[in-house]
Amino acid sequence: LPQTYRDPNRMCDIVSIPGDDDPLDIFDLGEGVVGVGEIVKCRVLGAVCLIDEGQADWKILAVNTEHECPLSAAQSIDDVERIAPGRIQECLQWMDDFKQ
Repeated sequence: LPQTYRDPNRMCDIVSIPGDDDPLDIFDLGEGVVGVGEIVKCRVLGAVCLIDEGQADWKILAVNTEHECPLSAAQSIDDVERIAPGRIQECLQWMDDFKQ
């Protein structure tokens, strides 16, 4: 989301650390491939805050509703766990590994 960012000079009300001065990222929980910057219709299911170098790095968790896969029908995080057990943890682990 290019016009959104967390201010590094302001403490996040939820996690009490400053923002990372980057636009919010959307993390597609599905298995399809989407190019960086490509615009697709998605359904927001939740958010997770990662701590990256002492700053809040929020990720919006969503499913691409245009991609034909079982997860495109998910309406909630619970639906994701029912349709693809372990998918949320797998994605969180991927994010953690990516930051290493």
